[in-house]
Amino acid sequence: MSKQIVTITLLIAILSPLYIISKDAINYFPELVGWKKSATIQTYNPNTLFAYINGAAELYINYNFEELKVAEYRSINSKATIIAEVYRHNQPINAFGIYSQEKPDEAKFSSVGTQGYGLEGIFNFFKGSYYVKISAFDIKENESQILKDFASKISGQLGKKEPFPGLLQCFPKEGKVNYSEKYISKNVLGYSFFHSGYLANYNDAGNKFTALIIEATDAEDGRRMMTEYMKKNDSVRKIIKEGIFTVKDSYHGNIMLQWEENYIWGILYSKNQEVSTKYINLIKEYLVEQKKVQGKTKL
Repeated sequence: MSKQIVTITLLIAILSPLYIISKDAINYFPELVGWKKSATIQTYNPNTLFAYINGAAELYINYNFEELKVAEYRSINSKATIIAEVYRHNQPINAFGIYSQEKPDEAKFSSVGTQGYGLEGIFNFFKGSYYVKISAFDIKENESQILKDFASKISGQLGKKEPFPGLLQCFPKEGKVNYSEKYISKNVLGYSFFHSGYLANYNDAGNKFTALIIEATDAEDGRRMMTEYMKKNDSVRKIIKEGIFTVKDSYHGNIMLQWEENYIWGILYSKNQEVSTKYINLIKEYLVEQKKVQGKTKL
């Protein structure tokens, strides 16, 4: 066998996996019986997204948006139109993040994708690094089920079902308000030094509060964030050590925070310190389990 053939064979072996998992190779938009799909699929990137969603583009870009593909479907039996939008972000937590920013507090939530919901004329969901939005116009009542069915078809194009990303699974289930989780990509609680974080709402026997988890890049980054935070809200304390902090936040009132290693977590808006302490400890238990999953023993 010649060297040239060997070289070509090796290149094919190396490049074939890249071709298989190529994002461009995914056919997002399946055929729908009774609907005609547009011949042209619109494509937008971070430089052109403003042309499609104007002022909303900045929010998507804050969640590391990479590409949008849009297809239009027209019913062959009525005037109904469906617009399907598939937003691809750089990683699952950012797809969830933009989804969490736009989802309503109340809707018909669904297990399509990782999680989705339907409202009149729309069905949105996220799965992996994708945020999918489906909108219908002039649709008849007997055609409304098509949105969820269509969402399921698109979800099937996006690979296997994935769990909630990041630290979302570190929120205790006890007392958590269903579907209240959010991921904030920057300026958590309005502070630029809290670069990103997770929030979830709770109701413990009528005591309503919000739980917060921030993951720093390392312990030193955690120290830097806590030092900046305490400068803003507690000028008396000069030396910041790992542990629990009870702070009167300038914007959010009394907050209980705990910092250990590269994690900062806390309870906002609680009127009961015992409840705050209880959930501070519960969150720590989940974070410890997360460390074990990662093969780490500290925290």
